[in-house]
Amino acid sequence: MQAFARPSGSMVGTVTLFLCTPGGASDAAPGAPLGAGEVVWGKGSAPTQGIRAELRCWCSCCLLLFDVPLDEATLVEVCDLADSAEEAGCAFCCLSDPKVVAKPGLLTQEEVEHLLSLAAGAAQPTHCGAGGPFESGTRSIRVLQAEETPTVEGIERKLVALCGLACEHLARLRVVRTATRLGLCNRGSGHTSVYVCLQERDDVWFPKLGVRFAMRRGDALFWTNHRRVDGRLCEDVRTQRIHVAAGGGLERISAVGLDAFFHDNPVRAQQRQRKFVADGAL
Repeated sequence: MQAFARPSGSMVGTVTLFLCTPGGASDAAPGAPLGAGEVVWGKGSAPTQGIRAELRCWCSCCLLLFDVPLDEATLVEVCDLADSAEEAGCAFCCLSDPKVVAKPGLLTQEEVEHLLSLAAGAAQPTHCGAGGPFESGTRSIRVLQAEETPTVEGIERKLVALCGLACEHLARLRVVRTATRLGLCNRGSGHTSVYVCLQERDDVWFPKLGVRFAMRRGDALFWTNHRRVDGRLCEDVRTQRIHVAAGGGLERISAVGLDAFFHDNPVRAQQRQRKFVADGAL
């Protein structure tokens, strides 16, 4: 048996569920009880044959977002997006809803090495909450001061230009080890997230979008973390991500990268007055 969901209207409202047998041919009478373990979630358009039951329920359609398996996700090679020398400096909008933009080679090799050298002097990140629910979460290696060096200042300007947002809304940059469990990758507290690959290869998988971005050193992605539903500003769970082995591998890995977040408020002045506390000191 499979269950097909068809939204009826807005993101929050009534949903029609069709319970049917695979292939459309029913082996049980309509209305017959379902066997144990018979119903599984599926995806696709509503069937026209073999329908055993039609249910209407009130729920949030966010709960009906399916994770596309990693081996079925669309692969986007970020370094191959530019087809010509004229496009080498371009950013590419890969998805419009939610907005996901890729920029091949945003940072130079020298800029990447500079970030890694700043992180090298920091204490190694510990497994915060070892054995607990956040053991597989994002770990900050080094949180950079705003405009800490001329190179960092240049990187911040690049991020501002890429996203088209105000510099005063850019929070302090973080060199991190990414999470290995879905839902534990740091999304920040802002409306827009940026991730820059700082190692040779790093694949970023968005299960609910069904896309996998193959990134190389210096490549960047940015996406929106929010959406409006019935006039309300809500978290957009579709942009949750996980990092996996490069080259088409299925293993989840912890990669080294740069996290950046843009906030609604001018957070930069506030953060200049704060002192960073390392994960290991908590």
